[in-house]
Amino acid sequence: MIKFLRNIDYSTKGDVLSGFTDEVVKNILIDYYQNNLKLNEIIKKYSIHTIASNLRKEFPKVSTSFICEICGEEKYIQLPTKKDYDKLVNNDQLDNYFVQDNRCFSCGHKNNDDDCSCDYCSKEKRRKILDTYFLEEIRYISGFGLREQLYLSTILQGFNISEDEFDIPSFSEIKNQKLPQMFFDGNYPIDEIYFLKEKNILEISPRSSTTAFCSNKEIKQDPKFANEKFPNVFYKTRVRFSFQNLKNVYSEKDEHWFSNFKFLTNLKFTETEINQLWLELAEKELFKLFDYQFREEFHFEYSSGYSEKDENKAKQLIKTEIKNLLFEYSPSKVYCILYQGVKKAVTHKQKYGMTHYRDNQVQFVISYGIKSWLKYNEERISDYDYPWTSEMSLVSTLFFKNILQNDEWFYNLIPIDKVEIIEQDFMEYFCGLSREKQLLLLEKLSLISEYSLLREETD
Repeated sequence: MIKFLRNIDYSTKGDVLSGFTDEVVKNILIDYYQNNLKLNEIIKKYSIHTIASNLRKEFPKVSTSFICEICGEEKYIQLPTKKDYDKLVNNDQLDNYFVQDNRCFSCGHKNNDDDCSCDYCSKEKRRKILDTYFLEEIRYISGFGLREQLYLSTILQGFNISEDEFDIPSFSEIKNQKLPQMFFDGNYPIDEIYFLKEKNILEISPRSSTTAFCSNKEIKQDPKFANEKFPNVFYKTRVRFSFQNLKNVYSEKDEHWFSNFKFLTNLKFTETEINQLWLELAEKELFKLFDYQFREEFHFEYSSGYSEKDENKAKQLIKTEIKNLLFEYSPSKVYCILYQGVKKAVTHKQKYGMTHYRDNQVQFVISYGIKSWLKYNEERISDYDYPWTSEMSLVSTLFFKNILQNDEWFYNLIPIDKVEIIEQDFMEYFCGLSREKQLLLLEKLSLISEYSLLREETD
């Protein structure tokens, strides 16, 4: 304890203790740390005008040999709590505690600490973020078709962004706010935002919070970021997104650029783009309706286990079934088939149990519900209305009302070429494969092509 007291700078004691001599303050510390008096007992013994929870903050600080690299003042160490002090003594760590390079009480800086939040370090972090993410040059926008414009409009309207604003708020900033259902997966459109980011339509905002970016200490903990430094690595849910590049590209060409993008005016698109989005959005809206009936109303499950991979695989199964039905029927008729199919599957389950597909409830509903009902009722398929109890996603509303301008879309057969869609799906699948798997697939297709040519020659 002697060395402990020798390094205390009594001039750093708080206002509450300013009327006490250094010797009295020393006795207060001895009573607290060595004689085990509680703070309330010390207050009573020395007639100190404060409360117990505040007294320890008034204790003087320990002088160190460290000078703050920012303000040049000597750095001090706060005295530990009695509990921490006892732990340090028991573990023979007291000396180490009092020579640590701690926070500067003058400016708040911590030497060699990536998490330092003093004014200087906060300004330095902000400067680095601005240097990295502030756009000085126009970036090339790679592909800005109908899909991109629809997604952008949905996001701008969903967040109610005005031309005077530059940022789309981060998920962390709005997670407790009620937002319209912009797309289909959750309230915050993270996938669609990153889709636009990859095309330089949106970018990371330099006005994002400094806490949205990983510190160098955090970056070092992940081997895949070995060559990165602050602020090159960020948290997807914490960063804001800016459309500054979009403004840089279009503002000089058209003074109404923002309203055009937000409200989908002056659009140019092809019939193929229209039909592909029509099919895709109809499929997703129908899956949403099926999902409610499948899970909420009749308590089926996509996966009997807890595997996200199995659940996604099961969902893809019914999505493929819906897409195939949309080649033959209007969305209103597909909704009828799905609705009646699930009900038939429920009836089968009640009578016979989960036969054949106990571990694959989606396949059970498809086989014993949808396909079975369709087999005996193909001539009696009705046009079901889109249920008023279900809210259509904003992206669908904008597409069907503002772009397609067809209030009867739900009852119309989608004018789509099935072969064209199959080719599109194949290309998406092929591009998602590794180079090795692409070569293997091309080799198989080449063999199939050679076999087909051989058959033609022999026929």
